[in-house]
Amino acid sequence: MKCRNCGMAVDKNSSVCINCGAVIKANKKSYKKFSFSAKKVILFVFAVLFVFASGFASFCYFNQKNSDRTKPELVFSSGQGIINQDESVLYSSIADSSKIEYIHSAKLYEGSVSDDDLIKPDAVDEDYKYTKRVDKAIKAIFFDLDKQNLRANENYTYTIEMTFSFIGDSTRYTYYESINFTTSLKQDVSHEVFDYSIVQETTENIVEQENEILEYIYDGYWYSKPYNNKQSIYSVKFRSDNSCTITYYEKGNDSKCVVKTVDATFITDSSSLTADLSDNQKISFNIDIKNKRLTDSSGNIFARRQNNSVENAEKLMK
Repeated sequence: MKCRNCGMAVDKNSSVCINCGAVIKANKKSYKKFSFSAKKVILFVFAVLFVFASGFASFCYFNQKNSDRTKPELVFSSGQGIINQDESVLYSSIADSSKIEYIHSAKLYEGSVSDDDLIKPDAVDEDYKYTKRVDKAIKAIFFDLDKQNLRANENYTYTIEMTFSFIGDSTRYTYYESINFTTSLKQDVSHEVFDYSIVQETTENIVEQENEILEYIYDGYWYSKPYNNKQSIYSVKFRSDNSCTITYYEKGNDSKCVVKTVDATFITDSSSLTADLSDNQKISFNIDIKNKRLTDSSGNIFARRQNNSVENAEKLMK
């Protein structure tokens, strides 16, 4: 390397010319390698952005295609109130629900939520309950509001999200039902949630295998005839594991029913059934296989209803 001032040869690592004392300017660093790396980074970023954009576009396209499916029309009747005298619930009953095959889920949201919301809030409750009509269709879906610790005399909005599939259609459809209410409203909505019609009894001759004879007794609650001058009645729920629950309803001095529940077991043969209560009492039933009935020793027919509730008992005691 030569000094630009005097032309004397100098070492390439020298910073000063030993001949004339001139300062040797430092060589410029090469940025070729760095520039090449920067191009690679830029190309990589563009590639990632392209893949993300393509995926997002595909998601939007197919999501739009799915949303273009026409939901089966459902008519909801919803509200808030109490059932069984003191249980505060939020409910949504469904008209013409006989075409619904399955409930895949039901969630409760606080506030107004709709199908258009891209981001849904967290559900405040997924522990839903539902009832069925005599024809096996859904009567209502309801949630226990006592879990929400609502303040008295306040206005609230909640939304029930319900996902169903329909007979002959495996696609899942989701519906949103927003409900506005005030906590001062305490009307009894048992008639909206439960079905109080008596199960229609058949008079056809039934020929069944012995292990199928008793299947019909598990479908519903069996109510006794009113006794104690129509002040008392009881219902029995039988289960296939030979356990049963007996619920006693007795009118008090204020004409309101006092409810007591007793767990029991039962044994049976093809013509009779005996429930053993925990207090060493027994209740016996005669099984009418032909007409799918239960009767007592006096021939009184037990009324079969879909749900166990105070309103059922009071109607039968009138």
